[in-house]
Amino acid sequence: MWAWLPASEEAPTATAAMAALTARFGAGLSMQMESPPKAPGAAWEINCRVPQGRTFSVWAQRSEKVETLHLQNDHHVLSEAEKQDLASSVWSLGVVLVFGDAPLDDFHFQLQALIAVAPQAVAAFDVAAYRLHHAEWVKESARSAAPPSPTSLFVMHFVSDAGKPGWIHTHGLDRCGRLELELFDITPDASRLLSELVNSTAAFFLEQGLPAPGETVEVGRDLPLLWLPWEEALSRVAPRHGGGKADRDAVHGNPTAVLFAPGKKFLGFFGSGLASAASHLPVLEGSPILYVSNSHTRRMEVLSRERLPTLKALFGKLGGNEQFKFLVKLGYPTADPEQFGSREHIWFEVHSFGGEHVDATCINQPHSVPALREGLRGLHALSLISDWTIFCPVGRFDAERVGLLVHVLESAPDELRTQLGL
Repeated sequence: MWAWLPASEEAPTATAAMAALTARFGAGLSMQMESPPKAPGAAWEINCRVPQGRTFSVWAQRSEKVETLHLQNDHHVLSEAEKQDLASSVWSLGVVLVFGDAPLDDFHFQLQALIAVAPQAVAAFDVAAYRLHHAEWVKESARSAAPPSPTSLFVMHFVSDAGKPGWIHTHGLDRCGRLELELFDITPDASRLLSELVNSTAAFFLEQGLPAPGETVEVGRDLPLLWLPWEEALSRVAPRHGGGKADRDAVHGNPTAVLFAPGKKFLGFFGSGLASAASHLPVLEGSPILYVSNSHTRRMEVLSRERLPTLKALFGKLGGNEQFKFLVKLGYPTADPEQFGSREHIWFEVHSFGGEHVDATCINQPHSVPALREGLRGLHALSLISDWTIFCPVGRFDAERVGLLVHVLESAPDELRTQLGL
């Protein structure tokens, strides 16, 4: 991953970078110059090791132009001035490390190291995921007590001709010791819900490990899936809209996991035994129970409580603006813990905040909380909060990305401010 510096900023010397890293990680950090640098085009490179054993390298390089990159995400939230600063950047600073058994923790550390040497960064580029991250997101994530979401580790590409079914595939999971995920022949209308299913499956595989090919696993209630290597998948169910052999280039020809729903064979013998993951759309269109690990739930609770003051401040300014919708997720004890777990996490639309309570309307039909029902309004303890999100014309912003929304609103040009009713 590298960070673009503003055009007016020269690359720091190796000595200055060492001082910044020592200030961030302590005097126990050991560092050694790599001579000559291994990173292509690097002006200097430093190999580092923290006392706990994690190793990483930091380097300075001439900035690459945005046009040469297969960018995804967050480029659209850059202001015109930031885009110009990005286009005219001369120097970038990079951080590389090998991920281990806890890729989210490794990624969190990488962000901390990157922003330590490039505190004035305009944006950062995650090479493995072809993903641009706004500098505000990098800074806020680095400061947080919890690592970022699993979805920050990868991006999803939906490749199709206009209005036609297409091919969904991820980039970024292979560095985590997992296979990239794919879906074949997905219609544009179905791509949003199925992308959410891929997000949940990726998080499930990151936490639980990759099951054996063909082994059915439940990533949610009534949501069984299995995967096959792309070569076998093509031989059993040839895709009609992308993902075939002609698309298997140097980037997309590596081992991947193509996701299917289990299918029935005619008379028990004939057919592939595979169904499209799109067969799960009726479940996904309802209020599906997607299985979330305890560690992910705790991570979101930490973030949502850590940044709750920001949510309250934004609601105080924008709660009456019809273009902004504020939602909170509250974890209520269930009536049937054996079947539904100890807590059910339910979404509510916010009407107002008190000191320790939120006035909100339940927008999901609970599965195992008899005292609640969809459409019921009431006061709820904020101690139950486990997540929250803000919907607005410039996107969806949860606790992990709320700092980016604040930045966008503060730097919005007059035309956008008028459009948003600010």
